[in-house]
Amino acid sequence: MILKCENLKKSYGDFCAIRKINYSFTPGVYGLLGPNGAGKSTWMKLLTASLKPTKGQILCDEMSIYDNINEYVGKIGYVPQNQNMFPYFTGYKFMMYMATLKGVKKEVARKQIPELLKCVNMEVMGKQKIKTYSGGMKQRLLIAQAFLGDPEVVFMDEPTAGLDPKERIRIRNLISEMALGKIVLIATHIVSDVEYISKEILLLKHGEIIGSGNPESLEKELYGIVYEKKVTVEQLKEIQDKYLVAGIREEGNQVVVRYLDSKSDEETTVWPTLDDVYLYHFYKE
Repeated sequence: MILKCENLKKSYGDFCAIRKINYSFTPGVYGLLGPNGAGKSTWMKLLTASLKPTKGQILCDEMSIYDNINEYVGKIGYVPQNQNMFPYFTGYKFMMYMATLKGVKKEVARKQIPELLKCVNMEVMGKQKIKTYSGGMKQRLLIAQAFLGDPEVVFMDEPTAGLDPKERIRIRNLISEMALGKIVLIATHIVSDVEYISKEILLLKHGEIIGSGNPESLEKELYGIVYEKKVTVEQLKEIQDKYLVAGIREEGNQVVVRYLDSKSDEETTVWPTLDDVYLYHFYKE
């Protein structure tokens, strides 16, 4: 499958949320990085056909998704940002309910649901009511429902929002395992969510793609402007006033400061991280 956006634009009155996006997705995991208000959720809603563009089009294998919207919706799965679910449903009943909404046949759903609950380690909890679930359990259930009907494309909007680091790692690994052979787009502002599992990272700012590439290529673009230096506590304030500081750690009586400076050529250059890339492009947001 190829999912293509051509001259995509979405406006709300005078406000332009998405500006002339041109991009094609093929099977693999994509990370959509950007600060709050960058347009990530709006683009997701356009891709899931929840919104119609003001201009431009979205093509699925060269056909507009609106020419046969029911067929297209049947090919996609979606993990929303919020966790609004029926608290008195069991996990299994919720999955059956979502299967019905997605048009998955009952006999197929009865076979898939236990397999998906097992994939997300919710076999036992699937028999209990959702009101008893932790945030991580709810998120795993939402991920499981997104794969009902074996979709070709899965969209995830902030899939680890509100989770602790351990649960975020579990969710990230889970997504990577379940994404094989599918187009998976993860919208987030948490760099670590997509750094290790994405074949391509998209940087979205003010509704426009301002950069894209695999993590290493994006990091390479910043090589030569990221530095680390040992300084005294007194010198640290001067550096903070002068440069864009990416990190500080204490080391004995000194601190090691990591900073970005396009003009400096006298300090030790270090290899950039994706956090440095995010800071460089979005620090003013």
